[in-house]
Amino acid sequence: MAKNTTNGKKPDLIAYSVRKTDAGEFWTRIGVAWKHTNTEGFNAEVPVFPLSGKIVFLPPKEKPAGTEEPAAE
Repeated sequence: MAKNTTNGKKPDLIAYSVRKTDAGEFWTRIGVAWKHTNTEGFNAEVPVFPLSGKIVFLPPKEKPAGTEEPAAE
């Protein structure tokens, strides 16, 4: 994944894909988002899109249980 900064600012939100399986939920980090500085809304960078079409955005905190980091490029 690309650097997690835009103009040197850390992301305001982290994008996750959540897969439910018999073993539980698996959260995979798939992107980031930054608040607009002069208007409402966000700019998001999501280089992959989950097949379910569902993306969960959360503020950066501790990783949710079952979180998977993307493989290094």
